[in-house]
Amino acid sequence: MDPFAELLEDVERAVIAQETCSKQAMEIVGKCLEEVQHARAILGGGSPDGEVVGATAKALSLLKVDAKLASGTKNLHKAVGTLGKTIDKTFTSDISKAWGGQPSDTNLLNQAILEHLHHEGQFEVASTLAAETGLSHAHALRQPYEAMHAVLQQIHSKNLDAALAWVETNRSRLEETSGTLGSFEFHVRKVAFLQILSSEGRLAALQYARQHLQGFQQTELTSIQQLMGALCFAHSPTTQSPYTNLLGDEVWDSLAADFVSQSCALLGQAQDSPLLVTVAAGAASLPTILKLANVMPMQQGLADDGSGPHLPVDIPLGREFTFNSIFACPVSREQSTPENPPVILPCGHCMCKQSILKIAKSMTRSFKCPYCPAETTPLLCKEIVFPPVC
Repeated sequence: MDPFAELLEDVERAVIAQETCSKQAMEIVGKCLEEVQHARAILGGGSPDGEVVGATAKALSLLKVDAKLASGTKNLHKAVGTLGKTIDKTFTSDISKAWGGQPSDTNLLNQAILEHLHHEGQFEVASTLAAETGLSHAHALRQPYEAMHAVLQQIHSKNLDAALAWVETNRSRLEETSGTLGSFEFHVRKVAFLQILSSEGRLAALQYARQHLQGFQQTELTSIQQLMGALCFAHSPTTQSPYTNLLGDEVWDSLAADFVSQSCALLGQAQDSPLLVTVAAGAASLPTILKLANVMPMQQGLADDGSGPHLPVDIPLGREFTFNSIFACPVSREQSTPENPPVILPCGHCMCKQSILKIAKSMTRSFKCPYCPAETTPLLCKEIVFPPVC
């Protein structure tokens, strides 16, 4: 069972127990108050004090206040105790064992935090950090991100003038770096068309399309056809239009994300904050590292093959953390490189080229696959070319 699912179940049980205990306590206290108020009214009528006090005490004893309160709190304490044990089991209080006293570069860490703050638009906090840490190049790093967030703010405000001006300013650079200018410019024009269609009507949108979308017919014909379909259904109820999704706020969010991607590419930076990705990957791998630390100290558990210390086990992190296609040779345990590419044997097993040459001794000599009885020669092995990771 997922430990976090078990934890959430115990939290829910504790909340239910607390609500039940509170409700029960309020009911008992309410009944006690009713008896006291009743006794007070009788005393005001001139009845003997002794009789009224005795009757009230007897009525309160029949309510069994102590037993009912003890029963409710007992269930609550049991649920809270179980929750505490589950928390202790699920979370490790001391995660410093995963660090193992490895040396760290404080200046590099400050630089990563500063870059993250600029990436997220937290410029005042970044300025304070730069002043306290003495990072000299903070202002130069801040300027391009300020320009990016100025345009991004306009997009979030549904104003496309700044985005179009940015396209014109960076037209040549976009074409040189990735050749994706046409796609991004069309994205901006597409959102502008939909905005005009919603605010000014079909005629104004059609005129805008004739003026600005004709140049994209060869590359964006399918999207243009969808826009023309949205034009035809502009006066139809939203429940009848198959293009309702084009008129929502999602198109603006998509444009904002596309702009951040294009702008960061020009800056030579990743679309996602490197610090954020590192922390997320570290959090995902932390349970495995802590288990390894319980078996052996981290300083002893680190392996070093000349490329630097690393963990002796692989930790799968998920596709969202895969940025490049990689291959680790099962024979040499080394990562493939352009000079030492992965190759596939006729039997279907894969290893790096240098490993095959070490086994076969020459390109024409036959050798046996390390993982099956099949024999082959290096000449019959084919290089593997990985497609780009999207």
